[in-house]
Amino acid sequence: SPVAFVGHPITKLHTTPSPVIAYSSSRGPNPVNPEILK
Repeated sequence: SPVAFVGHPITKLHTTPSPVIAYSSSRGPNPVNPEILK
């Protein structure tokens, strides 16, 4: 049987933030024309 553990959230200080995905990234359909594949 599956077992899970739920703990308290931990705040990490003095760490670098995760990178931000650029608008021109190839995730999802083209916002101008959804038929264009990226």
